Amino acid sequence: MHAAITETTSNLSPLAGKRILIADRNNVTRSVMRDTCYTLGAESVHYATSGQEVLRAVSQREVQVILCEYLLDEIRDGQQVLEELRAQKLIPLSTIFMMITAERAYKQVVAVAEFAPDDYLIKPFTTEQFRLRLVRANEKKRIFDHAYTLLEKCDYEAAVHECLHIAEVHKRFMADGYRLAIDIYTSIGRPTDAEELLVHVLAVKAVPWALMGLAIVRQRQGRVLEAEEILSSLVETRQEFLSAYDMLALVKEELGKDDEALQVLEKAGERSSLNVKRLRRTADLAQRTGNLPKAERLLKQVVERVRDTSMLEGNDLASLSNVLAAQGKFDQAEKVAADQRRLMKGHPEQEFISTIIEYQQAMQMGLRPKADAAVGRLLQILDESDYPISPRLQLQVLEASFNHNRADAGIAVATRLAKTPGLEERILERVQELLDQHRRKQSGQRNSITVDQIPAAIAHIEKTGWNDDLMKRIKASIDFWQKNGQLSADDAEGFRLSMDAVASRFGITSAT
Repeated sequence: MHAAITETTSNLSPLAGKRILIADRNNVTRSVMRDTCYTLGAESVHYATSGQEVLRAVSQREVQVILCEYLLDEIRDGQQVLEELRAQKLIPLSTIFMMITAERAYKQVVAVAEFAPDDYLIKPFTTEQFRLRLVRANEKKRIFDHAYTLLEKCDYEAAVHECLHIAEVHKRFMADGYRLAIDIYTSIGRPTDAEELLVHVLAVKAVPWALMGLAIVRQRQGRVLEAEEILSSLVETRQEFLSAYDMLALVKEELGKDDEALQVLEKAGERSSLNVKRLRRTADLAQRTGNLPKAERLLKQVVERVRDTSMLEGNDLASLSNVLAAQGKFDQAEKVAADQRRLMKGHPEQEFISTIIEYQQAMQMGLRPKADAAVGRLLQILDESDYPISPRLQLQVLEASFNHNRADAGIAVATRLAKTPGLEERILERVQELLDQHRRKQSGQRNSITVDQIPAAIAHIEKTGWNDDLMKRIKASIDFWQKNGQLSADDAEGFRLSMDAVASRFGITSAT
């Protein structure tokens, strides 16, 4: 009886006892929304006229409902606000976030839907339409409240049990219950348990999110080709399901199909060009596949979108500067460097990013001593900083350390990176690749004749007689030191000519 009364009250007054935040620049709209909220039982209503005010408001007080206009201000739109709130965990899962917009363009609506608001209303709408949407969103939050609490406490087993209980008792939310349970199992590394639930769901209906879940499970099980097949079919039949594009691109990267992965991400970008995470990934792939103009264009979009927001990452500016310098656009790269110093003033990573950019530009301009000095500063900052430097930036320091004969420091950075929780697989693979290269180089050094010893070794053969094994060691050493940058092409050619001259004296056509 009590539950029935609670549900009836919730339907008649879905905002009863709740604190509401209305984010909209228009004073008239705010007033209308305020009156509607109080009619629906709101305890209090607060206002925000910009994205920054939203972030400040939720930091100062707990709100249960956020009603956010899509076209919010010149710096952030509603989607960016939602993205920041989710990324910084400023709102719990129980908070209702509803997008209010007059924007009917397909790309904008899809972009908003990508970040999973609880609902979005397209203006104009009636009070009754508004009430019905709130009733629906509020009911789901109420039913899942305990599951959300368990999830936020990291009690994953109990959270899954609660989700499955909801799926059994509340048939309207059966799919939502299974979906959250599957997501939990997948995120905590239990793909077999997730697969068991997915098989149950797919036996009823081949819903897109379940097919996506099955592809993720297959990828986690190492059955990457099966995952690729499922996802390729999914993006063909459900072109609006953008998460499938992201997963398909990841799978293709694992299979070494970087060009195809880039094409997949670009197709997703054509449907929703506002997802910052996807823009960063696409730019990274473009850079890795050698398409610097495309990487430049995408990185400029990223910087423009996150400028003056908490979503700005130092690596955005460092990558853009590097791509510009790699194309010989040093004036533009320097402007990005100046922009970085301004945008990140007072940020704990400011000096580190500035030094990364300085290093990149020095390397592109062939100023190795300047680059070497920058590597020293980067290692010092990394060692002394209390601020957690991002793994992508640490990877650049690792590569620079090995490139500048600072192997001990490089190994220390690699060790630090390898211990980072939740490290991206691609970064971990690159760390291992660099360590393997270093070991091979060390092995080559141990077996090689040093550059200074090569002339004496050639003279020794000339004086004591032909020695085929020694001559092979000399040749291998010249190749090794040239490949590792310790011997110039001209000096290497000079040594080879000396070897041929000695060989001819012993009636041998060529020693090289």
